[in-house]
This record gives sequence, C-alpha cells and structure tokens, in this order.
Amino acid sequence: MSKPLSEQKFHPLDTHSKALTTEQITEYAKELKAWTLVEDAGTQMLQRTYKFESYKACLLFSSGIGLLAEAFDHHPRQVVEWGKVQLVWWTHMFNGLHLN
Repeated sequence: MSKPLSEQKFHPLDTHSKALTTEQITEYAKELKAWTLVEDAGTQMLQRTYKFESYKACLLFSSGIGLLAEAFDHHPRQVVEWGKVQLVWWTHMFNGLHLN
C-alpha cells in the first residue's frame, strides 16, 4: 500500500485515472473510522453523517463543503436535515471510488 490517506495529495482526474480496486478500498477504509462503505445501484460510495445543534449550523457546514467541493470539481451528495448533514462521496467518472 502507498502512503496513508492523510499524506496523499489531490490530483485532478484524467483519462489515465483508475478506480480503486476492492483490495485498495478495503485497506484505505481502515483509515476512515467515521465513514461507512455503502453501495447504491452497484456503485461503491463513502458515507458519513455529521451532527449539529441547529439547522443553521447544518446549512453553514453544507455550504462550506459545497464551496470546497466546487474548488476541486468533486461534488458529493449532501442531504441536509435539522441537526444533521449526510455526505456521500464517489467518483462519477468511474461510478465508484478513486483515491481523491
């Protein structure tokens, strides 16, 4: 296995980019304690729910995630409810997971 996720840098996807293998996903998932591997229509995704004290806090968090995601052109699914925000990440290019 290469460097831990915390030491990885973001690299824009291109035609040479490849999805992670099941073995790589299993290894990297060990570093993501608060995240859960889920599958939707055959696509592997990472999911996490963040809890907050108010709807306003949820909106501010979601907005920040949205701006950061836009800067990297890598957009998660966000579900905003009172007291929580659920994020689901995957790479649309592969319908699966990539190191980014």
